[in-house]
Amino acid sequence: MTLDAERSLNIREWPGSGEPLVLLRGLLSSSAAWRDVAAVMTRRCLAPNLPVGRSSRPTKTRPAAYADDVIRGVGARIDSFSPAGHSFGIAVATAAAKRLPRAVIELVLCAAPDSAGCR
Repeated sequence: MTLDAERSLNIREWPGSGEPLVLLRGLLSSSAAWRDVAAVMTRRCLAPNLPVGRSSRPTKTRPAAYADDVIRGVGARIDSFSPAGHSFGIAVATAAAKRLPRAVIELVLCAAPDSAGCR
């Protein structure tokens, strides 16, 4: 997805129904870290790559700037969602929830993407 003339956000997506989960990972991993979690979910899952691979860095290096990019990236695909964050993704998920409180169904904060508490 193109964010602006010079920046883009790569989003991995898994099919499902109901309100989607937006899976936000730590800075040193990729959206593939959510593969096992998404595989057991019945809900649609979207996992943006926060600057890794084909995704660009945000305009500022703070969680709110990452959240702005995530909102722009997934906002074109969904109206409401549940952000789920792990590690640095917790800060991004929280910032996204603060920016779009009416669009956020629930906020999920995880210790690790493969932990039983995230499934």
